[in-house]
Amino acid sequence: MSQIFINGKKAIYSDGSTLADVARDRNVADRGVAMARNGEVVHRQQWHTTTLAENDDILIIKAFCGG
Repeated sequence: MSQIFINGKKAIYSDGSTLADVARDRNVADRGVAMARNGEVVHRQQWHTTTLAENDDILIIKAFCGG
């Protein structure tokens, strides 16, 4: 098990989990969303291969219109 942080809140994921698992668990939309791992944006195509590690800091960013 690995402790990570998602948008500043602690979460626990099993070893071998990926950003795709986070996206699925958090109901991340198919469009208008970006994820960063430890300050670096990870392209959506790499979410399935980007594994989580202890104390990773994951940021989920949702785009929206307005002002």
